[in-house]
Amino acid sequence: MNNKLLQQYAALKVQIKELTDRAKDMEPKVLKELQKENIETANTDFGTFSVVKRVKWEYSPKYKETEEKYGMILDAARKTEQEDGSAKKVESTGLMYRGPQE
Repeated sequence: MNNKLLQQYAALKVQIKELTDRAKDMEPKVLKELQKENIETANTDFGTFSVVKRVKWEYSPKYKETEEKYGMILDAARKTEQEDGSAKKVESTGLMYRGPQE
């Protein structure tokens, strides 16, 4: 077995995790900077940074129990809960980055 190859691979995976963690730590700072400048999209030589809004629904315990029982997503029940207010709409803001186009 080529231990050197395995060691190189393991070292890269550790570096990827460390870099991913650093990027996650920086994300709120970048987002705050864009919002402070009232910028929705910043096109730069090193990529595009965009402020994105995400919507997520939180459904009632009754819906979740039914979903677990039958092991499937019940679209009609979701729509009903969204319309009657049983489901709560949760909005969040995030950062999207796209590398430079070549």
